[in-house]
Amino acid sequence: MKKLINLGVENLFNLQEKKRVRLTNIISIFFTCLALFYIIFFAALGFYNYVYFLFVILLGYAIPLYFNNKGLYNWGKASLVFWCNAGGLIFGIGFGKESGIHLVMIGFSSIPFLFYDFKQKLPILLGSGFSLIGAFIIYYNIFGPQETIDPQVGQIISGAMILT
Repeated sequence: MKKLINLGVENLFNLQEKKRVRLTNIISIFFTCLALFYIIFFAALGFYNYVYFLFVILLGYAIPLYFNNKGLYNWGKASLVFWCNAGGLIFGIGFGKESGIHLVMIGFSSIPFLFYDFKQKLPILLGSGFSLIGAFIIYYNIFGPQETIDPQVGQIISGAMILT
């Protein structure tokens, strides 16, 4: 595990950048494991279309590890911000605000502040903006929920989101 967390940091001399790359790796590993959990969770609930999509998301969460290993740190950070938001937005649109995913999207808006130096305003603004716009889209049902879910199932999904 320590080897995965330290992917790509051996060539960095800036201590702050080493911390950011390690944090990117840790969050990437965590979300990859979380995607595995949700694959099982959504399969148990019978949402098989989302299971297939989660395999794509799982690969997306692992991409930053590849980029960081190759020394492409900004690509690693940007891809993780993108995949977090894209996954949340797709599932939020699919299940609607009853699932509580819009609240997760608000939390995702803080991720760019962790990954980038405050001087890097554009990636922070774009990443946080993407998250907040996604939360807005989900909360106001701009595209409407694509799945009709039983309120109990919505509560289960919301509870799982809160627990994880």
